[in-house]
Amino acid sequence: MIGKTAFNDEDFMMKLPKEQFARAIDGLLWGIYFHELAHAVIYINNAPMTGREEDVADQFSLWFAVNFVDLTKNPMITPTIWFWRQLAKERNLPAMSQDPLKAFLSDEHSLDEPRIYNMACWAWGTNTAGGVIAARFAGLTQARAQRCPAE
Repeated sequence: MIGKTAFNDEDFMMKLPKEQFARAIDGLLWGIYFHELAHAVIYINNAPMTGREEDVADQFSLWFAVNFVDLTKNPMITPTIWFWRQLAKERNLPAMSQDPLKAFLSDEHSLDEPRIYNMACWAWGTNTAGGVIAARFAGLTQARAQRCPAE
């Protein structure tokens, strides 16, 4: 695993001062907006892609944030990873009955856990301070991190 930070505390968002919490939630909402914007860009331009559209939308969201957002002032990546972590914790796959489990697993989105590591990997691959923080927060392994710049 790539180091540890204060963000390794699962509830770190709830412990932030109000202003920082508001910025983090704002960043999370922008991350969701950029993800949905990617769907619009793909649809309007009939853009060809490799892989699943949901994963491409996640990649676009991260790419847009890294290239057009000052992530030191507007955190986006770590709050998004935190959000997916919360969803994964709440879901409790082993306790789901068969029909809800089948519906969930057949959804077009990747499971939250792979999305966490993908986002952290893509961020790490950008070689930015935000990428380092995201990789540490997600607990990205060294083995995966070595491949991230190519992703």
